This record gives sequence, C-alpha cells and structure tokens, in this order.
Amino acid sequence: MNHEEMLASLLEKPATAKDSDLEVVEERTVPEAEKSETALELDAWSLRRGGEVFRESERIGKAFGGLHKPDDPSFDPVPAVTAAELATADFHAAAFEPSPQLAKACKNERIHRYMRNLMETPEFQALHNETQLDEFAASVAAASFAEQWVEYVKTEEPSDEFKKDMQARKACSKALAGAAGEVGDLRDAQAALGIGGDGGGKGAICGDELAKVFKRVRGNKSLKRICELAGRYRRFAQAQQRKKVLHGRDDVVGVVMDGDIGRLLPHELAQIGDEDLELDVMRRIVERQAMCRDFRGVESKARGPIVVLVDESRSMRGEPLFTAKAVALALGWVARSQNRWCCYVGFAGRDGGHFCVVPPKGNTQYRDFDAGDADWDAGPAGLMKWLEHDYSGGTSLNVLMSKIPEQWGLIGAPKGKTDIICLTDGQVDFSDEMARSFLAWKQSEKVRLVSLFINCDPGDMTRISDKVHRVRSLGLDEEGVAEVMSV
Repeated sequence: MNHEEMLASLLEKPATAKDSDLEVVEERTVPEAEKSETALELDAWSLRRGGEVFRESERIGKAFGGLHKPDDPSFDPVPAVTAAELATADFHAAAFEPSPQLAKACKNERIHRYMRNLMETPEFQALHNETQLDEFAASVAAASFAEQWVEYVKTEEPSDEFKKDMQARKACSKALAGAAGEVGDLRDAQAALGIGGDGGGKGAICGDELAKVFKRVRGNKSLKRICELAGRYRRFAQAQQRKKVLHGRDDVVGVVMDGDIGRLLPHELAQIGDEDLELDVMRRIVERQAMCRDFRGVESKARGPIVVLVDESRSMRGEPLFTAKAVALALGWVARSQNRWCCYVGFAGRDGGHFCVVPPKGNTQYRDFDAGDADWDAGPAGLMKWLEHDYSGGTSLNVLMSKIPEQWGLIGAPKGKTDIICLTDGQVDFSDEMARSFLAWKQSEKVRLVSLFINCDPGDMTRISDKVHRVRSLGLDEEGVAEVMSV
C-alpha cells in the first residue's frame, strides 16, 4: 500500500451499521421487590435493636418528632415510626457493628446516599474505632447521625447528582463532628470518674447508669470542664509515671536490650576488647541493642493511700478550682494504676469539709465530715457530688490539721506509706501545739505531705510539709505539678 492508498483508507467514511445488526443491551434496574428497606445490610437483631434504640433515646425521638406536625391531617403515625426505626437501625449499626456494609440498593435512595457519604470518610473510620461493640457510645453517635439526617431531609434535594452528593457530604460532616465531640466527652467522663476499666476503658458500669452519668456531665458546665481538664492531666501523669525510676539495684531480675555501659553483661564487655567485634558492640550500644542487666528494687512495705486536699474557698472559684479538681482526678488515676486507695478532700473555712473515698476495687463513697452514717452517697454520683461542691468562705487548714487525723479511722484508710497532696491558694498560720499534734500523727501513719501554694506564701506549712512548692498556677509547666504527678 502506497502513500496515496493509505491516506484514502484513513479518510474513507465507515459503513453505517443497520439497525438489525445492532445488539440491543438493556440497562438492568433493580426491581423494587429486591431493594432493601434499610441503607445497610442488617440482620434481624440489628433491626430489633434499632427499634429499641429509637424508643429508648429521648434525643432520637425528639429529632424524628420534628419531621411531622401532630395537627397535620395527612400525618399517619405508623409508617412514620417505622421509617424512623429503620433509619435508627442504620445509624446504630453503622456505629456499633465491626464491619457495617451498605446494601446494594435501598428503597429510600436519599438515606442510602447519606450513609454512603457518611461511611466513606476518614472521620467516620476514626469515630468507628471508638464506638464499635460499645453499646452506649454507638447510641450516642446514632443520636448525632439522626439529628443531622432530619435536618438534611428537611432541605430540598437538588436535581444534579454531584450537588446531591455535596449536600449529603455537608450533612455527614456535621453529623460526624457532633458525634466525635460527644463520644470524646463520654470518654473523658469515663476516664475522669474511673468508670471504664483502667480509667479509659469501655463499659465498666451498666448502660442505664452510664447514661445518667453522661447526661449529668453534659448538663453541668463545671463537671464537663473538670472532666475535659482531667484528660489533659491524666496524660501528663502517664508521662511522669513512665519517667520515674521504677527499680533500684537490689536484685537482678533479667536481661534487657539497652545501651547503659554500667549494666552491660560480661560477654558484651569482653567483646569490646576484640578487634573484630568491638565496632559491632559499639553500634549496638549506640542503638540501645546491647544486652544489659535488669535490676529491680524491693520495697519492704506496701504502698499506702493517696489523699488529695483541694481548697474550695471563694478565691478558688472558677477555672482554678476546676483545674485543682482535675489534678485530683489525675492523681486518682495514678492511684488506680498503682492499685492504691485514694481519697479526695474538699475544705475551706474552719468548719465543714467533705471527702470522697475511691478504693482500688470497690464502690466510691462520699460524705461530709459532720454528716451521719445515713448520708453516704455511693458510686459515680458520690464522686460527681464531690466535684460539683464548693464553699463561699475563706481558707483554713483545720480540716488537714485536725479533722483528718481525728476522722482517719472513719475515712477507712488502709495502713501503708501515705502520700497527702494539698492544693491551696491561701496563706495559713497555726499554733505550735497544732503543729506538734499533726507531726506526731504524721509520723505514726507514715505520711508524706507535699503542698502546692498557688500565687501565695506557704506560711507555717513549711513546718509540717515534706515538700512545699510555690507555683504561679497548676499548669503543666510547673515543677511542683510534675512532682505530684510522679507520686
């Protein structure tokens, strides 16, 4: 084929096929009977649980109640409730089930679009890690999904497919942000109040009790702020605990990979003198991969209680008091992690004083020093009562100096080396007789007292304290705060 023939073949108009030669391909549409009632593939349990969550959740019921007016003559309550239950089943299953799957087709195309856009986002994956197999957390997330779903369906849907997805994605973004914030608040409350295993685990109390606790925390700005701050101080306490010297040199308990030349095993030291091996040994020392002795010290006595005293006087109101109680909760986490008994004490003037006992295993109990035996408050409610409490008077350390020694048996503190941490912003003075009496009790109970004074002079507290810190605030950059967190 020469050049002219090739050019002619390229310019030649292709033959038009006849209609009879074309194969007609029909686009298969999913029959209505094959479409799912729900946006996700759900089994009977998930459907039943969705209905239960819808009926149990006040927030979800309130959200779906806004879709219809009771006086609307066209309103038929039965299908509306059914649709709401199906939607709630989708929302709850998406948060609760380990591997939620979208249905191939759904009769309600709009909720299918909403769930698809919701579950495709990285934010959903992060949230799902917190809510999967956690019944209460999943219900909290489902409520947020439901509220934004109702707002979404109230808006007119555009005709363009791209705009439909953008509208759904916007609603999903709000739903996920709300759910992440609420689940975060739930985790903060669980960790701060010690109702989740190690302080941050899931579901240590029954769902109804956890719901009451969460509702109380969300409805109280003071409690919510304290729980939020407690998370920050708990993480700081974890870091301080990791930095502590956990063992001395009493006994060799094993071998670890490290780079401490003073603890190298004999054969590692011998290899340093070998020309062929010395460079390899030096490399492993630098990379902390050399074999070293692991020493551990042994305490002759068990570690005893941690007692945290918080000044609740008028001058501490607001953020200073919230921060002080957050520090107390973080020290409570330290006590739980060390399997130690803990007690929180609130004080102000010469009279009054109240305390909350938090045993490592057992029920939290709260009471006033002057209350009768019938006035104990148990469980998380007792701890929240202590957190919410404050006084309106000035500062006096009568509770520390007199009431705690007098009521030590009533408080029920076990024997052992006791750490008392006092947080106050008031300068106090006391008599020589009070000091001698307290020091005698302090010695008999093996008490170590560390005092933090916020923007004030310690006064006479230097006479009875083992360590005194004057700090500008209870900020994480303060040396005194770091020391008490490493107790």
